[in-house]
Amino acid sequence: MIWVGTVVNVLAIIAGSLGGLFLGRFVGGARQAIMHALGLAVIVIGLKMALSVDDLLKVTASLVFGTWMGERIDIDQALNRMSDRLLRRFSKKEEENRVSKAFLTASLLFVVGSMSILGSIESGLTGDHHLLFIKSFLDGVTSLFFASTLGIGVIFSAVPVLLFQGGISLMAYMLARSIQPELLDGFTQAMNGTGGVLILAIGLNLLDLTRLRIANMLPALVFAWLFTLFG
Repeated sequence: MIWVGTVVNVLAIIAGSLGGLFLGRFVGGARQAIMHALGLAVIVIGLKMALSVDDLLKVTASLVFGTWMGERIDIDQALNRMSDRLLRRFSKKEEENRVSKAFLTASLLFVVGSMSILGSIESGLTGDHHLLFIKSFLDGVTSLFFASTLGIGVIFSAVPVLLFQGGISLMAYMLARSIQPELLDGFTQAMNGTGGVLILAIGLNLLDLTRLRIANMLPALVFAWLFTLFG
């Protein structure tokens, strides 16, 4: 089955999140310090991804056009409304923005990245899920620590992971072997560069240094793919 790797990834995030919620009671006063440590780690991940790309002009253009579109649509507000509904249903006593912050942070971290894309494509094209199995372990451990600090919102990040990776696997399966290796490499580079900047922004927000509306920058990923395809 082409979705085996994605399903395992989703289950790992759910299991890690539930474990993190249980672990949260033992974190105590170290909660903020752990969040800042995670922020630093996320910044390093983002920098590593962003600096691996040579074509910075394409990355810059993707961010500019993508952020413009995101602000016009106001994706951030839409996500906040959705997370607020989840908040009212599952965590009425939590701070209003906590579920939103957890959902967005975990979703971007788990969805954006070369392993997510390459693993999903490999699953769809060849039925080999080993890359997604490795990613599942990493995401499971990460979700445990994120949930222990950010709360229940992390568990809902399993939904965009399911849709994103499952969608890519399905498209890869339908396209079979029509994807050229050169084009695949270009897509991966574009996602690494643009996605790395977004992950870097997440780290800055986790450190409470900025209040960037990262959700409104998400269309930059679409423009990165388009510039690669038609550039």
